[in-house]
Amino acid sequence: MSYKLNVEDENPLWRHYVDNVDRVDTKWLKEVEITTPFPSKSFSIYSEEEFLEKLKVDDEFAKKWGDDYSKDK
Repeated sequence: MSYKLNVEDENPLWRHYVDNVDRVDTKWLKEVEITTPFPSKSFSIYSEEEFLEKLKVDDEFAKKWGDDYSKDK
């Protein structure tokens, strides 16, 4: 699933993250608060912009999803 009209415009690191992140393991997802009568937390993938910012500020995230992601496999 593409989030931009032209897939070539997407950052390839972000595309790899979106295609491969385990949505059950919340370690690599952002926390989203849901405002309901019963407050709860949910998790979502990072947007492309959020992903790029997260790479800059979180060393563990950058090691997993940055330029050398293929070395972790």
